[in-house]
Amino acid sequence: MRIMPALALIACLVAPAFSQTIVSDAPGTSDPSDLKRIEGALIIGYDQSGFDEMSVPTSKVTYDGPESSITLEGPSTRVIYLVPGDRSPLEVIRNYEAELSRLGYETMYTCAKQDCGPASAMSQYLYPRDAQLKTLGRITAAVFSLPRDDHRYLVATNPQTGRTVSVYAAFETFDHFPELFEKTLVLVDVIEGEPLTQRMEFVSAEEMALSLGA
Repeated sequence: MRIMPALALIACLVAPAFSQTIVSDAPGTSDPSDLKRIEGALIIGYDQSGFDEMSVPTSKVTYDGPESSITLEGPSTRVIYLVPGDRSPLEVIRNYEAELSRLGYETMYTCAKQDCGPASAMSQYLYPRDAQLKTLGRITAAVFSLPRDDHRYLVATNPQTGRTVSVYAAFETFDHFPELFEKTLVLVDVIEGEPLTQRMEFVSAEEMALSLGA
């Protein structure tokens, strides 16, 4: 009799999470400016930040990180898309390649399957635990938990604007969240090529005294 509560607890821990149907973009989200999405895709993760830095791989990624990478600086936008199940990572990347080429971008690095390294290593590098989004709570945090090894990656830059776009597409096999299971997920990062805004200033002693006395 004492075993039953323990069994019930284990069942709760391993049972799939309650499913919520995702039928529209998460509130307060949008596509990066001037960049289309895959037809039918829905936004389940979103974040914008001010001037910051981001490293993008330019070689195979191992569990120790990429063999080579480039660090980019500027305002950035991160969007995670949930794509209909009939769209493969290959189809996603080919569409982004065509769209970015049309917009004047030049490919810096692209890879597929084993040439990218293990899918779990690549996803952990691009979407580390300490940078997981909470747009839709645990659902967004759990993306790329168990990506299949037919993943694809592309990073391209626009020489005219300095804008860089990083696109990672992988098929999710982790079944704890039915909303994500057997779906292609797409992580898009856009780093703007804007110069740092100069915010240095001189403050006179009189201005400092007035500020302290306010």
